[in-house]
Amino acid sequence: MDTGTPEDDIINVWHFDSDQTFAEDADDVVGRLRTFYQAIDDVIFPPRIASTAAVKVYDLADPEPRIPGLEDTIALTPSLNTEPIPNEVAICLSMKASPVSGFNPQRLRGRIFLGPISGEALELTGSRVRVTATARTAIVNAAVTLATGPDAGDGRLAVFSPTTHTELGGTAGDLPDSFNDVTEVWVDNAPDTIRSRGEKADTRTTGAIS
Repeated sequence: MDTGTPEDDIINVWHFDSDQTFAEDADDVVGRLRTFYQAIDDVIFPPRIASTAAVKVYDLADPEPRIPGLEDTIALTPSLNTEPIPNEVAICLSMKASPVSGFNPQRLRGRIFLGPISGEALELTGSRVRVTATARTAIVNAAVTLATGPDAGDGRLAVFSPTTHTELGGTAGDLPDSFNDVTEVWVDNAPDTIRSRGEKADTRTTGAIS
């Protein structure tokens, strides 16, 4: 956020399944994330978003506590719209891996909550506030591009679930099989609310009752 304070940071956590080494794919992943956010920054983000986003890439094969194996930045050009939309309103990018017989498909799904969002990304349809088709299409198209790299073996967008892996008969701690490659992405037209992103009140109006 443009306040620059850590408590106002908006964090998205992505997972990628790579057939190559961390060093071979880390730069590629950052580049694809940059392409993703720059494809939607002037479609959904308001000017309260800072002009630079920080990226930290971790290798989940490293022991905890992990340190980033690569750090970089993404330059953003937010929408010029100034309509005040509460910070906790977000657009949900959903994703799923291929279903497995006998297993709850909900465990093979993931979500990224994008926001805060500009008023330009919403529209009034009857009495309902909906995410515009323009915003939904931009996010889905950008996510499809993000999902796979330009070369075979590049890190593929994935749902990370060690629990799912062991429940499907895998060996606990077998990290590579805990990644389930994403096969579909979608964005619904209903906005979501992330309560933890709400701003704290800085003033109060009271009334005395006798």
